[in-house]
Amino acid sequence: MAESDDVRVADVRATFRHSAGRLGSRFLTALRDEGRVLGWRTGTPSRVMVPPKDIGLPGEWVEVGPGARLEAYAPVEWLAEAGVADDDGSCLALVRLDGADTALLTRLRPGAALGALPVGQRLVVRMAEQRSGTIADLWFEPVGTSA
Repeated sequence: MAESDDVRVADVRATFRHSAGRLGSRFLTALRDEGRVLGWRTGTPSRVMVPPKDIGLPGEWVEVGPGARLEAYAPVEWLAEAGVADDDGSCLALVRLDGADTALLTRLRPGAALGALPVGQRLVVRMAEQRSGTIADLWFEPVGTSA
């Protein structure tokens, strides 16, 4: 390969424009316009999925939260070591909202240090004041902290 053919791109930001699907679109619209988290109840036995997943069966929308339980998280130390620590002080967490049967991968603020929060810790959902209709419109905090 000639030196002129060696192209290196330092920062690529791809724009994706695709449908979130019937259920995903309703879920994101409820976040943006209503400030509510919705789950999709479907199946036999019925389960409430958050975020909703279309498994091809009829179902119904149910509001879930605002309370939740911590299922797992990636401590800020792990994220810092991997070079992916968030600027806002949050960390990644699996959170199961009250009324839901599945956990949601989301942000936990403030980011938890290694061993700082026990599994099962009570959390509360927080919503951004200016919502854009993405999963980043919400995050979770331990009960008793404020936005």
